[in-house]
Amino acid sequence: MSFSTSTREYSVIRPSVVSSWLGLAMARCRQSVRTIATVAVAMVLMGLPCRVSAGPVTTDSAIDKAADQIAQALRDRSVALAVPDIPALDGRVTVLGRYVAEELVTGLFERGMQVVERSLLDHALSELKLGTTDLMDPAAVKRFGRLVGAQGIIVGTLTDLGDTVKLNLRVVDVETGMVIGAAASVLQKDGSVARMLSQAVTPRWVERPAAPP
Repeated sequence: MSFSTSTREYSVIRPSVVSSWLGLAMARCRQSVRTIATVAVAMVLMGLPCRVSAGPVTTDSAIDKAADQIAQALRDRSVALAVPDIPALDGRVTVLGRYVAEELVTGLFERGMQVVERSLLDHALSELKLGTTDLMDPAAVKRFGRLVGAQGIIVGTLTDLGDTVKLNLRVVDVETGMVIGAAASVLQKDGSVARMLSQAVTPRWVERPAAPP
C-alpha cells in the first residue's frame, strides 16, 4: 500500500510481512549455527583439528583451558610434568607467571596428570644454578628434568598485548627436547591481571646474604 504527498511517495509495509521476513532470517541463522556445529563435531570424530576462535576470558578460565589442552595432548602418554614459573616475553618472572604455574599444577592434577611438587623445582634450579628462562635450552631441560624426576617440562611465555595477555605453553620432552604438547589462551587484562603482570618476583631459590652476627 502507498500514498503520495506533494513531494514524496511513501510505502507502508504490513506487520505480517515484516514478521515473515524476520522469521525467515532467524530460521536461516539457526540453520547456519546447526551446520557449523555439525561440521565441528564431525571433524572431532574424524580426528581432524578443530579450533574455534574465542575472545579473552578470565584468568582462571584461561588456565583451565590451557590445562584441558595439555591433558588432551598427553592423553596417550604417561609422563610426570614439571611446571616452573611462566616468564613474561621479556624474561621477567612476575606474580602473574607464578600464579599461572601454581594454578596449572592444580588443574593438571585434577585432570589425572602426574605433576612434580613445585617446591622441588626451586631446589633443583638452585642446585643447577639455572633461572626460569634457561629452561628454553634443551640441554638445561634435560639436566633439570632428570634431577626432579620429570619426563616433560612445561615452558612458555606471557605476552602483554595491551587489553589482553596471551598465554603460550609448550610441553617439552626431557630426553629428546621435542615439543609433545602445547596450549594457548587469552586472558582479559583487568585490574588484577595488570597488577600481577607488573610485579616482578625474585626466584625463591636465590640465596640471600647471611644476616650479620
